[in-house]
This record gives sequence, structure tokens and C-alpha cells, in this order.
Amino acid sequence: MLRQAAERLRTAIRKEDTVARIGGDEFVILMAEIGDAENAAGIASKVLAALRVPFVIEEHELSVSASCGIAISPADGTEASVLLQRADTALYQCKADGGGGYRLFDREIDRRAHARLQLEQGLRRAIERGEFLLHYQAQIDLANGTVTGAEALVRWQHPEGRLVPPGEFIPLAENTGYIGAIGEWVLREACTEALRWPPALRVSVNVSARQLTQPDFTATVRDILEETGLPPGRLEIEITESALMSDPARAVATLEELQELGIQIAMDDFGTGYSSLGQLKRLPLQRLKIDKSFVQDVP
Repeated sequence: MLRQAAERLRTAIRKEDTVARIGGDEFVILMAEIGDAENAAGIASKVLAALRVPFVIEEHELSVSASCGIAISPADGTEASVLLQRADTALYQCKADGGGGYRLFDREIDRRAHARLQLEQGLRRAIERGEFLLHYQAQIDLANGTVTGAEALVRWQHPEGRLVPPGEFIPLAENTGYIGAIGEWVLREACTEALRWPPALRVSVNVSARQLTQPDFTATVRDILEETGLPPGRLEIEITESALMSDPARAVATLEELQELGIQIAMDDFGTGYSSLGQLKRLPLQRLKIDKSFVQDVP
């Protein structure tokens, strides 16, 4: 298929242009005197159209998708390494937008990519240096106004002084695999803190989809409970509907294991995802947290 793709690329460009495979399924096209961005976009569309035609290999018809990132000299750089890097940055953005098309490099893309790289490097250092802290949001029994527990909310105390909210670094932590180390720290810290509270109060900890499907997650939770001495009944694990989607069978099995330990299970942001009432019947849940968008306008 790669040989056929190379031949299609070669026929989609001019004789004086160069096409090269630089690794895996990634190709580079070098075109001299391309003119302006509009011409480059037109050629990219022609190349992508050539690759959309199904490939026939050993009587099997295979359809593939392709994405293209474009950098133009001298506006985007004059050195080969810089042009390659910036074309790759545009390609990454094209894939992030859903793929299947082309994207021209622009400074905003580069700024975002650089900011993401800095955040990723900072996140790795934050784990090594222990720069995280927990805030707690009280959970109230509306019938009598008493506090029944609190939800642990992780924050990143950035060395520059700002407090980074979870919405800014948790998605990156999940994509990079750092979420396991952060989640384990949150769980241990929350259980340790809850021991200082009155014994009737429980502590709730959010768990991501990646954590939930890790084979050793239940063992990790059990070890932390034994290490801290927190009774399992005082711990509540919060999941979201999306956490059940990547591997539903594994996720449900893990929740059942946690429940057997005596841990309570809650579903957060209920109503914003995919769960039906039928699905809820087979989930080991003690609590549903209705998303605020459904109740904030209730008089």
C-alpha cells in the first residue's frame, strides 16, 4: 500500500518536485517555486484526493485517510529543518481538528504547540517536585444542611505563582500518561486528609477513564486504604459517563471490584454523556451527580 501511495503522490506533483517517505506512513513533498499559499492548498487538495481513492491489494479494497501540513518559504522559514518542523506542526493541528484535510502553518498554531510543549514539560517536573495540592468542596445534605463529606479537587501550584485549574492540565495528563501518577497522589493525599475529619464524613475522588481501565487500579486503591488506614466506606470514587466508553466491560468490572471492597461509587456530570437509564441499572452506583446545566435555572 505504501508503494502504491508513493506512486500516487508522484503522479500528483510536477516532474521537478521531490516526494520522499521519511518514516512509517509519513511522506514529504518538496516543491520549488510554488507561488502563494493558494497554489499550495490547491496541490494539497489534489494529493489528498488521489489518496482517497480506495487501494486494491490482493483483491481487497482498502480505504485510507490522509492529512497534510504545509509550510512555505520564506514566510515560514528558510532552513529545511525549520520548514519540516513547521509543516509537522501544521499536520499535528490538522489531525487535532479531525484530519482528512490540509492545514497551512501559521504563527498561532506554533504558539499553541509551543505552549502545549511547555505545559507538558512543566507537568512532568510538577510530578517530580510535588507541586500539586488539593482543595475540598463540601457536600451538603439539603434535608438538614449538614456536611456529609467533601470532594477532593486537584490544583497545580505552578512555580510562576499561578494556580493552574484541572481543566487546563488534566486532559494533557491523560494524553501523556501522567494521569496515573497524579491520580495516585490525589487518592493517597485525600485519604490521608480524610482521617483528620470527623468519622462520619466521606471523601470523594475523581477517577479518569485511563485510571479506571488500568489492570492494577483496584490493587492500588486497596494498598492506599491499607497504607493510610481510611475505612473503605469513607471513600467515594467519582467517574464520568465518558470514562465508561473506552472499555465498558473493564470499567464495570473495576467498579464492581471497588464496590466489593466497600467503596462507594458516584457518577459525576450525569446527563451530559452517553448513559441511558437502562445502562445505569447494570452499574454499581450509590450516587448520581446531576450536571449543573440541568438544575442551575430551576427557581
